[in-house]
Amino acid sequence: MKKICNWFIHNASMQKKLIISYIILVSIPLCILGIHSFSAANQNLLDQTEVTMDNNLHRMCQEADAIFQRDRFYKISGVQSGISTDVGGECL
Repeated sequence: MKKICNWFIHNASMQKKLIISYIILVSIPLCILGIHSFSAANQNLLDQTEVTMDNNLHRMCQEADAIFQRDRFYKISGVQSGISTDVGGECL
């Protein structure tokens, strides 16, 4: 590291010093923006996943409730539900 700094200060031409300085000055903000963008995108993805999971769970609960209510109605009224419970059977 000391050799690189010594070369940069004493032996490098002005053109090389400007190019290296430009690369460093451009790279630092780009890295900071990249890290910030990644963390923001990651947080948005986690938030969207949580909302989607909540919506799917709510929909599955509603469907299960509808099936239970339909089966309870059929049992109370004495009508068969029309759903075959045989393995490989078809719905009527």
